[in-house]
Amino acid sequence: ITESIAGSGYSPIQIAASLLGFDLEVLKKVITTRKMVAVNETYIIPLTAVQAAEARDSLSMLLYSRIFDWLVVRINQTISHPNATAFIGVLDIYGFEFFETNSFEQFTINYANEKLQQQFNQQIFKLEQVEYTKEKIDWSYIEFQDNQECVDLIEKKPIGILSLLDEETQFPKSTAETFARKLITNLSKVKNFEKPRFGNTHFTVDHYAGKVTYDTSSFLEKNKDFMVPEQVQLLDNSSLTFISNLLTKQATQAT
Repeated sequence: ITESIAGSGYSPIQIAASLLGFDLEVLKKVITTRKMVAVNETYIIPLTAVQAAEARDSLSMLLYSRIFDWLVVRINQTISHPNATAFIGVLDIYGFEFFETNSFEQFTINYANEKLQQQFNQQIFKLEQVEYTKEKIDWSYIEFQDNQECVDLIEKKPIGILSLLDEETQFPKSTAETFARKLITNLSKVKNFEKPRFGNTHFTVDHYAGKVTYDTSSFLEKNKDFMVPEQVQLLDNSSLTFISNLLTKQATQAT
């Protein structure tokens, strides 16, 4: 802690604002209120003590995530050898998870697996077979399971599972039931999505590796680190260049 804020008269939020280069009053507003946009009107809603604590944690996780990304780039830059003629790369792949109860962790892990499978399909099947065709190589077309529709179901904006989750997380009265209903209302006719026969807090995704039914009970709570626009603007307006650059391309090109 610097000498300017080391005195006992400073509160934790004053110390945080000083260390991060934030305007104190703006930081207070970001932590204690939420901006809601409905049609053409904007509302400023005061948060409860519990909601304010969640907003504080969300901002902390956003900072942690961006600083972690910056640190990874710096490490890679330090240990990389651009003139090397050979190297060994190691990829640690998540295992596909399917338990009796599947929550947010299983969903994100299985999503990562879908993206890896998509990359595999793209590189091994799609691009290679395009090259074979261009070069007029005599070969038999290899059939493969294209999981693009499942990836779109999860990540496509504005109507994908992740986008709908971020949207629902912003509403103070959201519950596991309201989130599940939102998914079913918007995605019931989408391929790879199913509504289970039983339970009002569940949904099923038909992954490339098989169908998995997820329980939404903790999805909202575990998604509290979504990027709130006001928090992003707070970082952008920091008086410290390091902090204000964390959400820009400069953060992924650290020097």
